Amino acid sequence: MNVNNPSGGATLELADRRDQHRVATNAAWLLRLRWVAVVGQLLTIGASHLVLVVNLRVYPLVAIVAFTAVSNLILTIWYRIRLSDERSLSPRQEYLYLGIVMTVDLLSLSALLFFAGGIGNPFAIFYFVNLALAAVILPSRWGWTLTTIAVVCLIGLLFQANPLAELTAQPLVAWQVALTLQQAGLIVAFTTSAVVVVYFITRLTSELREREVELRMVEQQRSRSEKLEALGTLAAGAGHELATPLSTIAVVAKELTHHLQGANVSDAVIEDVTLIRSEVDHCRTILDRMTGNFDEERTEGSTRISCTELLEHALSELSDRERVRVHHQDAVNQAQLRVPLENISQAIRGVMQNALDASETTQAIECRVDVQGDFVEFVIVDHGTGMSEDVLKRAGEPFFTTKEPGQGMGLGLFLTRSVIERQGGSLELHSEPGKGVTASIRLPIST
Repeated sequence: MNVNNPSGGATLELADRRDQHRVATNAAWLLRLRWVAVVGQLLTIGASHLVLVVNLRVYPLVAIVAFTAVSNLILTIWYRIRLSDERSLSPRQEYLYLGIVMTVDLLSLSALLFFAGGIGNPFAIFYFVNLALAAVILPSRWGWTLTTIAVVCLIGLLFQANPLAELTAQPLVAWQVALTLQQAGLIVAFTTSAVVVVYFITRLTSELREREVELRMVEQQRSRSEKLEALGTLAAGAGHELATPLSTIAVVAKELTHHLQGANVSDAVIEDVTLIRSEVDHCRTILDRMTGNFDEERTEGSTRISCTELLEHALSELSDRERVRVHHQDAVNQAQLRVPLENISQAIRGVMQNALDASETTQAIECRVDVQGDFVEFVIVDHGTGMSEDVLKRAGEPFFTTKEPGQGMGLGLFLTRSVIERQGGSLELHSEPGKGVTASIRLPIST
């Protein structure tokens, strides 16, 4: 029997997306680095020829730098076109292109060194810049391939290169220190290469960490959506399978009630039969609510509505509305949202109802509404017993509830967080035992 594994396919898809994001980040930074290299090489050639009066073969050197600049311009245009194209390349193809580009850069550096003193040129240390970036950006096989190419080019430069007598000629005197041009160049080359390596690698790893955080959030949302679909299927199946036996029990209980009304039986028996009917109705209500919540959460469209209208809609069907103290600033009156009205209203209402249930019947809860940047924030505070750290971590899991049996199914908070996050918002809970719970709902403002 063949069994499809949607979660496995989703995992593979997320892995591919993670690789594509990583390669895209690497490619963007490589293009920037190549522009920096072009500018640096032109400045070095100009300073050496015009300021230090080194006898360089300027035309071949400028031609090599111009080739790098033109190739990078073409790559930049191609890269932007590719970003706007829905048919993106696979990570393997992009690694191939990046590997070819870095190979060309390695050969270009070797050509520059060939016309500028060979291995005696202190800027030969930039081989390590190329290899360090290759180790970060490319797979290991490409890193070893480029290392082999660099070693071969280095050996070739030992035997064949255009010599520069100025490298070891008269020393340059600065701050009463005599250095040859080679020694001074080594200091400059080492400092520059170190700055380039540290700066770009730290920026690159920082962006990769940010991408990883974003993808982790997407993965969590996908996991929650999969749970929602599974629970919806379970609810629909339960409703279908239990509908017939529950209807049968309800009919039998009703007939039994009619027969017992004229019989000589105790009131306790009649109460028990009535209890059976009420519990059957309760079961059917729970099943209807489960299937209804899941269906509405998936199908309702978005509506443009003001923040105050949304709040009023959420409060309109709330029991004990008089126990909710609302506070909001004037900026809230102008804030517009584009949300599924019934779902979001039910989400806010559910959080408020949880706060009311957690508080004493004589206590009020607070609802503070404020505009925070591009978001509207609903902060709902109760005065109940609060949650322990362990309970707070599990809050929002399907079928987890701290209410008494029959008082809740443990799905309200899960559905609330799901519908809010689908709109680009968030739900956060803060609590300490004995200090109540503070629930913060953030929804993006519609522009």
